[in-house]
Amino acid sequence: MAKIISINRSREKGCRKYPVIRAFLKYGIEGDAHAGKGEKQISLLTLRSIEKMRERGYNIQYGELAENITLDGLDPSEIKIGMKLGIGDAIIEVTKIGKKCNHDCELFKGNVEDCMMAKEGFFAKVIKEGEIKVGDEIKIL
Repeated sequence: MAKIISINRSREKGCRKYPVIRAFLKYGIEGDAHAGKGEKQISLLTLRSIEKMRERGYNIQYGELAENITLDGLDPSEIKIGMKLGIGDAIIEVTKIGKKCNHDCELFKGNVEDCMMAKEGFFAKVIKEGEIKVGDEIKIL
């Protein structure tokens, strides 16, 4: 079973996000700097991706790679564009996998090849708004 292990947001772009217990999804996570209309309203990263970085010696905490939702129980290789996920009361649709990393990132300082957000992070848009909370099951629809 896949589930949310952390919900993260920040009021500014370009910095780590901090955990909250619950959030409302509308055009992304309300109160987050990246919320708005478009295809990349929410960023997600799996625990497995974070563990890969920890195995390489990075002390990564939830939200540190600016992911809005950290989840467990989904294999990053199974995530496909167009996939719909039910989370809490909301439904999201995967719109993009991976991203171009910022070479000025404080964490990597030129070693962006290790960043799992660039390789395995994914983005989604909200199809049905609703509340989500830590521990909610994530269902592939």
